[in-house]
Amino acid sequence: MAIVREGAVTSLAAYGVTADGGTVPVESERMDVVQNGDMPRILVFGDDSGQLVSKAGTAPAFDITGTLVIQCFAQRAVRTDVLADIDAMIAQVKDCLFCDAVWLALSSNVMQVRVTKIFKYQGERFVGDARVQIDLAWREVYPPRVTQALTKITLTSTPPAGTQAIAAGATLATS
Repeated sequence: MAIVREGAVTSLAAYGVTADGGTVPVESERMDVVQNGDMPRILVFGDDSGQLVSKAGTAPAFDITGTLVIQCFAQRAVRTDVLADIDAMIAQVKDCLFCDAVWLALSSNVMQVRVTKIFKYQGERFVGDARVQIDLAWREVYPPRVTQALTKITLTSTPPAGTQAIAAGATLATS
């Protein structure tokens, strides 16, 4: 997900999303709250989770689902202006990502796109918060990293201190 997220940040920054008469800053995984003076602003973040799908004796493989979120913030004194800014930012985000061949190659398994918008009046200004949520799915396979072929595996047991050892051991031949 990190590669898809950073690819989206790079693509959006290069595209130059505009609102309120200027280019909108794009940030990845912002840790602090967006303040009144920080708008307009675009934040890009995401999460993913995986389910094991490989069978015993094969390399671990996981079916991964993730959601990339592009959050657009705008703040204006007039309600219609903030609505126009948010709508323009959403349209530009979609146009940028879904027309960028490089980003599409990173995220070729888009399953669904959702857009949500919230507007509120805050401190004599209207604030718009829109989220473009892009659901993705892919498979990750982790091949074993064996640097040298195994020809013999020896198993032995070490008894706990104060107990008597049982003579047991096994040697397995590999092919």
